[in-house]
Amino acid sequence: MPNSVPSPPAMCNNAVCSQLLLIKSRAGQKKKRQNFSREAIRILNDYFLEHIDLPYPDDSIKMALAEKCGITLAQVSNWFGNKRIRFRKSQLKGIEKGAKKEPKREEQ
Repeated sequence: MPNSVPSPPAMCNNAVCSQLLLIKSRAGQKKKRQNFSREAIRILNDYFLEHIDLPYPDDSIKMALAEKCGITLAQVSNWFGNKRIRFRKSQLKGIEKGAKKEPKREEQ
């Protein structure tokens, strides 16, 4: 038995059927990735750096940032999650580089 989604009836005029057809036609399609504007990145980075001690904005702040940047609340949430991860990784790399460097000893 093939593992496929059954198609709706051929004569489908109501809104539900048309929505099902639309969903089926988009199944498996990837969303296009779009970069944020430079201004949006500047706004988000500024907020992140100003609140580096607690870079977890609440939903009301995220909504304000989303409006200011012209992006969605979900995009702001994802940006902060990714930024925190990348920031921690860069901090750890800096610590590792410092630990690998041994101080030069003066010869006597």
